[in-house]
Amino acid sequence: LLGISPQELVGKKLEDYALAPPRETADGGALAPYRTPSGKVWLETRVRTVQDAPAERVAVSRDATRRVAIQDALRHSEATVRAILDTAADGIITISETGTIDVYNRAAERMFGFTREEVIGQNVSMLMPAGTAARHDDYLDRCNRGLGGSGLMAKRELIARHKDGREFPIELAVSEVITDQTRFYTGILRDISERKATEIELRESERRFRT
Repeated sequence: LLGISPQELVGKKLEDYALAPPRETADGGALAPYRTPSGKVWLETRVRTVQDAPAERVAVSRDATRRVAIQDALRHSEATVRAILDTAADGIITISETGTIDVYNRAAERMFGFTREEVIGQNVSMLMPAGTAARHDDYLDRCNRGLGGSGLMAKRELIARHKDGREFPIELAVSEVITDQTRFYTGILRDISERKATEIELRESERRFRT
């Protein structure tokens, strides 16, 4: 693993070859990068006692370089996705099949007034007027049973509720994603208050013109 002969290692401390302090893994191991003649290797090490000699310890290490590379790539991917979400002009909210909010971007924060910390893990009904929330539960149940149909992707106009209690119109398009074990829904939301106000003003102007 280290590219160093046993003769060279005997009598030396393994940490002398470490490039950084080890960090504990979720299952009790220690993960650290080590210097090798060709570069570096990530080792996950577990220390065990010797059954017949309690004072003795055996360190068992395995190569974790590929796993660390995959984890780093995933973290980079997640950071990229988060950056895209947080620079989107439209609100983006992802909910589980039970209606729990999992993703809530910055545009949604500005739209609803709630921070991400206030909504993650809460039911999406907190963003709706009471009457709409009751209908949404029924609609979500139909979608979970595969009865949502093509209406899932169609844009709909709904009434949403701001943190301060005021209600405002939004345009919503929902898409469904099903993985091996999970079903979730992503909503793209746009505040159409200004558009609605303009439509009302135009209708009023037409009415005055006709009279």
